[in-house]
Amino acid sequence: MIEVPSYMDEARKKPKVVMEYNNTMGGVDRMDQHLTNYPVTKKRGKKYKKIFFHLLDISLWNVFVLYQKHGGKYMHLSFRLDIIDHLIERHGTVNEKKKDNQVFCPIPYD
Repeated sequence: MIEVPSYMDEARKKPKVVMEYNNTMGGVDRMDQHLTNYPVTKKRGKKYKKIFFHLLDISLWNVFVLYQKHGGKYMHLSFRLDIIDHLIERHGTVNEKKKDNQVFCPIPYD
């Protein structure tokens, strides 16, 4: 077991095999590892939507990798959340549908 620092300033122990794998794994392995942390696609639904959101996930990962290579300091989750906030600010709309026109009809018990 090897002690490694964590984000919360506490040392964690990991098996040596895990450390060797993490040090030698390639880009696809890293992408798969990170994309499973924040799944966007649902188990059910239209196939084209799953493909679209998977491609969107891959695109966000590629942008994140480029961002870090150019000196970016964000973590992956913070980066994703910042992009989401920016997209909502720029393209989001407020849904102001009123629910006053709904009528409540209780079902009588026999």
